[in-house]
Amino acid sequence: MSLLDRHSIRSKIIATILVTNLLGLGIAFSLIIINDLRIFKQELEVSSEAVAQLVGAYNVVSLLFENHEDSQDTLEVLDSHYAFLEGYILNSQGDVVAHHMRGDLSFGQPDPGDEIDGFRDGYLKVIVPVIDQEDRLGTVHLRFSTETLDRTIKNYLRNMLLVFAGVILVSGIISFLLGRVVSGPILELADVARKISCEGDYSLRVRTIGRDEIATLRDVFNNMLDQIELRQRELERSNRELDHFARATSHDLKAPLRGISTLAGWIEEDLEAIGNLPEETAERLQLLQGRAKRMEGLIQGILEYARAGRMDSELQLVDVGQLVAEVSELLAPPEEFEIRTEGELPVFHTKKVRLQQVFSNLISNAIKHHDRQSGKIVVSARTRSSTYEFAVSDDGPGIPAQFHEKVFQMFQTLQSRDVLESTGVGLPLVQRIVKEEGCEVALESGEGRGTTIRFTWPAELSEEQDLDPGEGDR
Repeated sequence: MSLLDRHSIRSKIIATILVTNLLGLGIAFSLIIINDLRIFKQELEVSSEAVAQLVGAYNVVSLLFENHEDSQDTLEVLDSHYAFLEGYILNSQGDVVAHHMRGDLSFGQPDPGDEIDGFRDGYLKVIVPVIDQEDRLGTVHLRFSTETLDRTIKNYLRNMLLVFAGVILVSGIISFLLGRVVSGPILELADVARKISCEGDYSLRVRTIGRDEIATLRDVFNNMLDQIELRQRELERSNRELDHFARATSHDLKAPLRGISTLAGWIEEDLEAIGNLPEETAERLQLLQGRAKRMEGLIQGILEYARAGRMDSELQLVDVGQLVAEVSELLAPPEEFEIRTEGELPVFHTKKVRLQQVFSNLISNAIKHHDRQSGKIVVSARTRSSTYEFAVSDDGPGIPAQFHEKVFQMFQTLQSRDVLESTGVGLPLVQRIVKEEGCEVALESGEGRGTTIRFTWPAELSEEQDLDPGEGDR
């Protein structure tokens, strides 16, 4: 993850505008400063060169007639120049015929063969030849102080720095305001989307201001929310009707089944009372009662499966070890059966009712499909990145590999219902609950090797959906 990914879009926009301004202003100010410094130095060079040319012109006659006093007077006149430091006039043989300096500071006698002028450390050296016609009579060496130039440059740089700081301050304020103007609608859109995601309130809307692309996006978002809210109301109405239909149908179907079962029981009792109950008839009556109970179980299983994703469940602090103990007590397994936990089971906030129903169905299946009265069931857990992985293991007969997918299909059983009463709803219900939590169920088993069913479960949840606790089986 890059550093920018951790910041809001407002911060990114402000940073982008500010960095762009800094680069642009920095380059512009740098070019201006470089150009102005060049002009400052050039002005001193031009004025110093002009003074040196005048000195050379005035000393043509003095050098021609070797009048050294006039040459000396010419140099002394330069005291009126603000930057003058020291001057030398050399004849054609390279001898110094005149020398004058301001104050006591001297940079030493110039080399007669030195023809290179320019800026030195603390002064500007100017060399001008004195020429009459085509004859070189001598050389003028002048030195000018750069103290004033340095002071001017220093003041200039300080003023430019203050101007640059002020421009950056104004640029920062403008960048912040532009960042708010551009990112404000986007952040409001994100805030509404976050509230809808957390609270599930699809009646929220974002304000639409302007006619730009963001305004278009907000219009589309509001229209989408209108459609979702409409579909949600339709879905809620449909769910209420479906729930009412399922309850009514369940009641209407269960009542005749209970009547059939009751009548079969009465017939069996009456025939036993008069001593006229053949063994074959007794078996058929028991079979009739068993089929009626099976049908009632199927109806209850279908009702539970249909209601699985439509009921709310609040987050609760759940001790999984205690939850398994409560489920075991409710299922009341045979005394020879051992149900225990292994290792440390987590304690965390989750949807207790849903998790309880998953464990109830898995443990119930393990008990019901065990081939012995003295079986063993072990519940364990381990922590993964953002989930817990739970495992429910038994030492039963196991499930052949070719039936691993079949057991998760509705109403599918591995044994005939005449041998073992089973609705075939338990594991499909477990799979649905787990998948609705965004997790997975896996089965590990083989014939004669027992069965382990693993499922993952979110370590932390933020929204809840409930499921009525119930017992199911394969």
